[in-house]
Amino acid sequence: MSAARVAASKSGARSAAGMSARAAGTFLGFDSSTQGLKVVAVDEDLRITYSKSLNYDKDLPKYGTVGGVYADDAIPGRVRQPTMMLVEAFDEIIRRMKADAFDFAGVRAVCGSAQQHGAVILAAGADRSMRKANAAGSSLAASARSTLASLESPIWMDSSNTATCEALGAAVGSPERVAELTGSRFYERFTLPQVAHLLSTRQVPCRVPEVTEGARLLSGYMASLLAGQLVATDVSDAAGMNAMNLQSCEWDADVLGAFAAHTGMAPAVAAGFFGDLCAPCSVVGTAGGSFRAASGVWEDCRVVSWTGDNPSSVAGLRLDGPGDLAVSLGTSDTLFGIAPSLRTSSLGHVFRSPTSASDFMTMLCFKNGSRTRERVRDAAFRHAGGDPGADEAARWAWFEEQLEAAPRGNGGALAAFVDQPEITPDLPSGDFFLPAGDGASLAPQRSVEALLGSGALTPASAVRAVVEAQALSMRAYGRRLGLDSPRSVKVTGGGSRSRGLLRVVADVMGAPVLVAETPDSAALGAAYRAKFGCAGGGAFGDIGEPASLAVAAEPDMEAHAEYERMADRVPDLHAAIQREH
Repeated sequence: MSAARVAASKSGARSAAGMSARAAGTFLGFDSSTQGLKVVAVDEDLRITYSKSLNYDKDLPKYGTVGGVYADDAIPGRVRQPTMMLVEAFDEIIRRMKADAFDFAGVRAVCGSAQQHGAVILAAGADRSMRKANAAGSSLAASARSTLASLESPIWMDSSNTATCEALGAAVGSPERVAELTGSRFYERFTLPQVAHLLSTRQVPCRVPEVTEGARLLSGYMASLLAGQLVATDVSDAAGMNAMNLQSCEWDADVLGAFAAHTGMAPAVAAGFFGDLCAPCSVVGTAGGSFRAASGVWEDCRVVSWTGDNPSSVAGLRLDGPGDLAVSLGTSDTLFGIAPSLRTSSLGHVFRSPTSASDFMTMLCFKNGSRTRERVRDAAFRHAGGDPGADEAARWAWFEEQLEAAPRGNGGALAAFVDQPEITPDLPSGDFFLPAGDGASLAPQRSVEALLGSGALTPASAVRAVVEAQALSMRAYGRRLGLDSPRSVKVTGGGSRSRGLLRVVADVMGAPVLVAETPDSAALGAAYRAKFGCAGGGAFGDIGEPASLAVAAEPDMEAHAEYERMADRVPDLHAAIQREH
């Protein structure tokens, strides 16, 4: 990365010696996720001193989202989020923190994470408008409105731009070449293909630079709001854009050339369309006027570059080296770890490390996570004659009981439950079932209700099937990327509250499962990165060691051997699904 760009990203930062004596050593980490906003505060010893969360559907109902998003039935695969909802969530959570008498005056630095790949299309003059609103001490929402060329952000759940991915891929080269350059092949949810699709189909104003000032990741945009000016993008999140060269940490010339040609943009404009880049955990500014007015944070509070939720979880779970794996069980399920060497693939993803300028992280993302588990749970619950008025707690308690009741491995049968078209590997929507036996044929049913109705699955085996399907996919494809000999597996996300699910992960992976003291590892990682950025460099471990993670499940190695045989068959199931579609 060029010294000029790193230096530019740190403009506005104050030296450590100049920091106010009022600093009490509190570090804030935000996580702007798909379904809500979370915040975690840690002290100098990395102890969690405060946490808060809000849910977009419940706490900002005027936007009418479902699961935090808008899904467009008229355009298959199109999923968006109202950008102003994400911004207003900050004003709302700050109000709630002040009502709790949270001491903003003691905050020394703030960092955050946002759902990866999401994009914000900027209006012309966005930086000037943001600076002007901050000088007036406007609310964060008021400082954002005039900066947006589009009021909706494409996010990772969107898969409506396949044709654009194919066109860009044809221009740059094979999927393997794109992965070698950027760390991943062109994926529909990645930022550059999303933005290219929006511009080329005229879904946002396309006159550049007269109408738009470019685009930013959600993470970089949120950091900009807190700093009161447009700031640089952290390379650990830029690696999830299909735009940055993974080796040089600069925007890749070949990819930007294809982007310019596809959108009709001048190459010189495309070169600066996504702004500047900065090293992980760079101090990109100090608290802007809008953030100070809303919270009361002091003017020397540092803003550290934000990253994506998955890299931030790597920081929050303190993955130290090869053999340390993490699984995030959320809206999407992810498997990630520190790779022993740079090893790209057209199947998974390689990113720059969120805590080091020289390391890499490897990740596999499975789009069908918690919402898929909930759908299968509810279908099995209905089939079993469960009370339609049962609340979420009762339904999850029933889910746990059924998971325990079904025999591990479901007798060797495999299933795949796909709500959103899957990406690891590419699979169409539907519910699929492969009975035990090498010569077994794919069952013709295409819904879990049909599988239950035919007797292919019982309520208990359906619950176990959806849990095992997701864990076995992680094992099968993780082995291909070198994530094959874990010393431990650190689990985070909402699913980490399920003891039965954790036991399945331990048995499938053949390693102890550890759980953090908070399931919000992305917000926690942001708080750790706030302290690391404020410390000004060195090794990430130098900022201190958090409390030990608790061992939640030990592996049954006999079960692991059985699951290894099943994992060998998972690609066969997926290949059968692909052949029929």
